Amino acid sequence: MTRIALTLALAAGTAHAGEIVQTYDYTLNGLIFTNDSFTMDSFDTMGGTRQLTDIKVNIDGQYTIEHFVENLEDRAITADEYFFEPFVATTLNLAGLSTGAIASVGWGALSTDLEAADGVEGSGADYYQWNFGGGISNELYFLETFFPAFETNGAGTIEGTLGVFNDLLLTPPPPLFDVGTQNHSHTGSFTLTYIYDTVPAPGTAGVLALAGLAAARRRR
Repeated sequence: MTRIALTLALAAGTAHAGEIVQTYDYTLNGLIFTNDSFTMDSFDTMGGTRQLTDIKVNIDGQYTIEHFVENLEDRAITADEYFFEPFVATTLNLAGLSTGAIASVGWGALSTDLEAADGVEGSGADYYQWNFGGGISNELYFLETFFPAFETNGAGTIEGTLGVFNDLLLTPPPPLFDVGTQNHSHTGSFTLTYIYDTVPAPGTAGVLALAGLAAARRRR
């Protein structure tokens, strides 16, 4: 009968897994850098009866963007004389912690033949535009070291910021050419998931174990 009491005590101390999922829908439109701030619930430890085992973040989105190049020389230039290499990074700051780029998109080196500058901006044979679009997604987990930044004993909130940063690499002149980004739209959802175990409140397991022992003794 003592074994039953010990089993009851172990059962009382067994942890049970749970999840809390929060989602934020974002819209980011900008040429160089833009961000979107939001607030989410912190993880309530409920007096130590819930313990975080993982913190997971996911981003799933869609983007459209245009990159252009325009010849500034009074002569035609060829694709092998120059290039530019654009990329876009989605950044995340959450609970005061920066993850850097949570997702990024690049298109490699872009270049094309261009006629001599015609003096008209944004059109003509001296100008070319690339149109890109697609989906982005990524998942990452925070290290246990950073869990305290998300935890509160009781209800609370954490602040977050999603940002989009555009940048590019390009060859130095000559030739002289203009490059840029326009009509950039970035939308999607950001998800924060707390994965946790529930454990008995301090002293609960001991009380249940004693109750089990008392029951065992009564059966003798």
